Amino acid sequence: MASKPASTGQLIPSGSIILQVAALIKQDDALALASSLQKKHFAAYVLQPQKDKYYRVQVGPFKDQKSADAAKKGLESAGFIAIFAKR
Repeated sequence: MASKPASTGQLIPSGSIILQVAALIKQDDALALASSLQKKHFAAYVLQPQKDKYYRVQVGPFKDQKSADAAKKGLESAGFIAIFAKR
């Protein structure tokens, strides 16, 4: 597990299943949330803003839908809301 949340530059294959937990305006807030998720053993990272000003906190990638569903349930059990996204 990394000590700092990763940000852009992650090599996530196109078509991968990921979960998005938040889209935040402040980078520090996004990094803090990703760090909190990592402490709970989720593979969280921050995606830098693309065409808007939001830092997206995402978890994944997952190799299949079953793995993603299990992670989504784990996130919900930990008090987070996640939506499916594909890269």
